[in-house]
Amino acid sequence: KDDLINNLNLLGNENSATLFMTLLTAFNVLLYKYSGQEDICVGTPVAGRQSQEVERLIGFFINTLALRNEVKGSLSLEEILKDVKSNTLKAFENQEVPFEKVVEATVRERVLNRSPLFQVMFILHNTPEAETLKLRDVEIEREDLMPGTSMYDLTFNIAEADSKLNCEIIYSADLYSEKSILRMAEHFKEL
Repeated sequence: KDDLINNLNLLGNENSATLFMTLLTAFNVLLYKYSGQEDICVGTPVAGRQSQEVERLIGFFINTLALRNEVKGSLSLEEILKDVKSNTLKAFENQEVPFEKVVEATVRERVLNRSPLFQVMFILHNTPEAETLKLRDVEIEREDLMPGTSMYDLTFNIAEADSKLNCEIIYSADLYSEKSILRMAEHFKEL
């Protein structure tokens, strides 16, 4: 196993936190360091299949959660992780509430060219690969789709595979240069 993922899992285990919570903590610290803002709100998708009745249904059940955390320079990493863990668990308890209902309840005036609650998305794919689907003579292949434009100012899309973490960063070219994104990726890895 890669030392980085081993150390992340160790830190998470010591704090009873998942890999998602540990990585989200580092991501929040990164955003704090870059923006100077202590109030950080990040979006993340959830599968929307928490009840057994919908587990095997075909369809799109994904919802989006807004995870809001406070990051202060005076806090230790463990203290920030504890807060991120607590806020993440609270958000997941309410994951059935449609994102649009949260927006309606919290946003007074909506600007249509911006996401209403956050401009940054954080995604961790750590579910096992699905078995290859076999349909008699039909051959099915997986194809990754690259979006033509970024839906958010910044999206960190992390996949855990073969005991490694692969990070894809999708960003608004109007706001970031490739050089600045590469530097940000190095800072994230360092954190």
